Amino acid sequence: MLVGMSNWRAIVGAASLAAIGVAIALRKKNKMTEIVQPLPPCIFCNNESGSEEHLWPDWVHKFIKKNGIDLGGLRVQEGTGPETIEYDLEKKINTVCHTCNNTWMSRIEDKNRARFLKMLENEPFTLDTGE
Repeated sequence: MLVGMSNWRAIVGAASLAAIGVAIALRKKNKMTEIVQPLPPCIFCNNESGSEEHLWPDWVHKFIKKNGIDLGGLRVQEGTGPETIEYDLEKKINTVCHTCNNTWMSRIEDKNRARFLKMLENEPFTLDTGE
């Protein structure tokens, strides 16, 4: 009887390992056959989006946290999807391409950072016609 029990455990163990192997193989097959949807075009040019752009730059997150500012929710709509209220201000979205994000958009942000900080601090500032 002991030999029979031992064989039974071996059979159950082998069957379990086989079932796990089949499940892993099916999971790998599903991942390999999964259709990857192309990213939508950049909202500023025809390049593929995918830059994982922050809704707010990192330096704004730090300023907001440091000063206890509550911006409340932000209305967000991606493409033709539903409009939602987003409370995670560190959320990243794929709406612009790497080229736009890292060239002209970055230059605009850098040039206007001091002015934007003044607005966050509720301090007045002056714009001249060249700005």
